[in-house]
Amino acid sequence: MKHEPVQHLFDRMAQNMPEQTAISCGETRITYRQLQQRTDKLAHLLISGGARKGCIVAILLDSKVDAITSIIAVLKADAVFVPFDPLLPDLRLGTMLKDVTPDL
Repeated sequence: MKHEPVQHLFDRMAQNMPEQTAISCGETRITYRQLQQRTDKLAHLLISGGARKGCIVAILLDSKVDAITSIIAVLKADAVFVPFDPLLPDLRLGTMLKDVTPDL
């Protein structure tokens, strides 16, 4: 069985069903086409900002739509993401940042 990276599977879904809903959160509906456009744009920004293979990128999970967009974009940039929950106490977040030392 062949394994494909998540970002490749996502791009295939966006190609095959661009107008289908990819994310539904409350009143917000994002199609695969819209999500692909967002993730491609963010991936290019990450790459131009120095993201590269194995680079660690911190993601603050404050919005479900933004979190999903960010995760896919980081994967498209061939980087690694570390999620940070904004509901954690500041001290804990600070400790996590020191432990992880993200590149971006």
